[in-house]
Amino acid sequence: MKKFLTLLSILLVAAFMISCSGEDEKDVDKTPPYPPTMIPYLGAMGDPPTDFYGQLTQLTDENNGIDTVAEGDWIRIAWKPLIDDDVSLIRIFRFDELNTEPTQIDSIAPKQTTYVDKSSDLIERVWYSYFIEAVDFAGNAALSDTVSFGLLSKPTLTFPPNGAPFNATTDSLKWDNNGFASSFRPYILDSEHKLIWKPIDDIQTGIEDELYVRVPVNVLTPYRGQTLYWRVDAYDWDEEQQQSFKAKSVERVFYVP
Repeated sequence: MKKFLTLLSILLVAAFMISCSGEDEKDVDKTPPYPPTMIPYLGAMGDPPTDFYGQLTQLTDENNGIDTVAEGDWIRIAWKPLIDDDVSLIRIFRFDELNTEPTQIDSIAPKQTTYVDKSSDLIERVWYSYFIEAVDFAGNAALSDTVSFGLLSKPTLTFPPNGAPFNATTDSLKWDNNGFASSFRPYILDSEHKLIWKPIDDIQTGIEDELYVRVPVNVLTPYRGQTLYWRVDAYDWDEEQQQSFKAKSVERVFYVP
């Protein structure tokens, strides 16, 4: 009898544990996050407003999707804010024409919507492709779509010297290209990096052309006594990708006398 009661107790405990296990299994989150949406290259600052997922948007350096940055030979990727609020982290993946197997290059906090790839091994004229993975607290994961970008050599600004006066009546903005680009777009920006001026058309050029642009005097007249930023973006169209390789020069400042 004693053995029977002991066996019965064991069976009851086992049944209770199995029952509890079944209840816990029902409560486990098995639903993956909604797949993230990457933002492709939408265009450049100064382009006409573009249709961004049904909304007409004026492009800036911050909202134009995947792009390079003036601070380095780096690529910035961007994605729409995540729909789910229980995502614990975002994993960043990259592959390219030479290394076709995707590799995780970083993981970041879920509230971010941009990431700058500062890898030192990024090569000019190679198309790099990126996607992200959203992972929730239960370990469920969802992959985004893929976006791509290719770098050019950065132009080097040569005149005016950094911080020097610039007189639009007599001076020109000048730069050198450290590789080949088929077109250039100079920018003048105010102290808050808002666009003041760019040429109506990008400057089309060949290898032997001198790289400079004259700035209309009336553009700078309202900014006398102020220091302004300027830079030059370089482009070269890739027919196969239907997108341009791109570079942004390091920014400089000049003084408007």
